[in-house]
This record gives sequence, structure tokens and C-alpha cells, in this order.
Amino acid sequence: MFSAHFIDKISVKIAGFKHYQFMLKKLGKSKMTTFS
Repeated sequence: MFSAHFIDKISVKIAGFKHYQFMLKKLGKSKMTTFS
């Protein structure tokens, strides 16, 4: 039970991280001059 909950939390974090990377890429394309 604990391990399954732990794995679920990890998968949620991974999904959130991928979404965060995707948003950064979208922002990077629209605001390239801001980051460089």
C-alpha cells in the first residue's frame, strides 16, 4: 500500500515536471530574447 502510493506520487511529479518543461519550451519560443 505504501509503495503503491509512493510510486503514484513519483508518477505525478514526473508528469508535473514534463508539463513544466513543455511550458518552458513554449515560453522560450515566444520570449526568446528574454531568456538569452
